[in-house]
Amino acid sequence: MIKLGFVLLIAVILVQGMLFWKYQRQVKDICRQLAFLMKHDSNMLINREFDMGGIGTLSDVLNEWLELKRREKKEYLKKEEMISDTYTNLSHDIRTPLTSLDGYFQLMETCEDQKEQRRYMKIIQERIGSLKEMLEELFQNKLVLSAYKEEAAAGAAISSTLCS
Repeated sequence: MIKLGFVLLIAVILVQGMLFWKYQRQVKDICRQLAFLMKHDSNMLINREFDMGGIGTLSDVLNEWLELKRREKKEYLKKEEMISDTYTNLSHDIRTPLTSLDGYFQLMETCEDQKEQRRYMKIIQERIGSLKEMLEELFQNKLVLSAYKEEAAAGAAISSTLCS
């Protein structure tokens, strides 16, 4: 009877040791996968061999976090592209009136008729006014964008603090 109890005790210890070894191996594998994901831009998710001891919950939470970070990155890149497009369009919108001003100044220089020169001067003043309005609008948009970035940075800092 004592032999049977001893054999059962050894069997339980062996099973526990094997489970502990598998658990430890799974944790190391998750750490390895996370290290890879931190270094590489990948759509890979955390894989696991079993759900025992909270490993399943841990990998599910990590995968949700990875998906969230991917969505945030995608949104960020989309906004960066929109900003780049806005700068391109704005550059064109500013260059057009400047080119027009240059043309009217050239016409004014070559024109000898005072009436025509005054007409060109009036057009130049109107174009300068529209250019000022455009630049003021740009300045206002920059202020709004700066406020948005500060708000986003504060939100990220709070999120980081809460998750730590």
